[in-house]
Amino acid sequence: MTSDSARLPLTSSIVRLLVKEERFKEAHDLADSLLRANPQPTPTQANVLAGLAALIGALGRAEHLLAIVESDPASVSAGSPPTAVSQAAAHLTAAAALGVCTATLPSMVREVENQIDRYASPENRAAVRKEVLARPLSLAVPCLGTATLSTVSSGADPLGAMQLAFGRHDPAAVRAHFVALTRLRRGYLPGDVALDNTFQEAWLLMAVGDSARAEQHLCVPLSALPTMGTRLVADVPQAAAVGRSLDFCARAAARRGDAASARRWARGLTALWATADAPLQPVVAEIRPLAAASDR
Repeated sequence: MTSDSARLPLTSSIVRLLVKEERFKEAHDLADSLLRANPQPTPTQANVLAGLAALIGALGRAEHLLAIVESDPASVSAGSPPTAVSQAAAHLTAAAALGVCTATLPSMVREVENQIDRYASPENRAAVRKEVLARPLSLAVPCLGTATLSTVSSGADPLGAMQLAFGRHDPAAVRAHFVALTRLRRGYLPGDVALDNTFQEAWLLMAVGDSARAEQHLCVPLSALPTMGTRLVADVPQAAAVGRSLDFCARAAARRGDAASARRWARGLTALWATADAPLQPVVAEIRPLAAASDR
């Protein structure tokens, strides 16, 4: 008999399997039911539910759940950022992961900065900024650009190098870093790389005009969802990247006249984000005609 503590992770695993099988409506419905059934989760439960919220575009719930995770005293260690800082960064991470390019996003960055000034000692502020802002600011590049990211990223990692080259308006360097990255990953399966990384890399390629390479880089892995790792719906940025990738690939297929592929990905997105929060509904509305289009 399955215990209550084991039931939620087990059911979350079923959501992941449904996503891998492209049964997006069923994945949405099960994730939504789990979120409704756990309105006041413990930090441990919130850690499971946050990814499910991001998966179905429940932005506000994803922000709240990540903040609950960061409030867990058991997760605080001697070197952890102050809880107020981590919670502010949690809200930013969820919004950036889901690509919410509104005026709210810069204000979230300012709130994290304010909390760092309030709660981190002057000698630790630079380290805390890097720890809590590096990933959300990387996720937010399509919305915010790279100016703020450059203050916390050295570009030592391949994605960071591509992003900083993009910020310098150097498309040749973006392409060169991407070529080097593909050499490093020779022999990888499509799902061996976290989907949020693949999405960001494809976005950068599209931004510098390499649309065919961008589509190949992201939409081949999206066609190989069964190869994705176990954290596909457990990690908020990865879970959020499922919907964003469906949107990206639907639009890319439509631009080159592939109605069948555009319809496939658009139907996936409209099912997965059927009840997405208001900031994401314009994306769903824009993509819905592709879901209904015929091959003619």
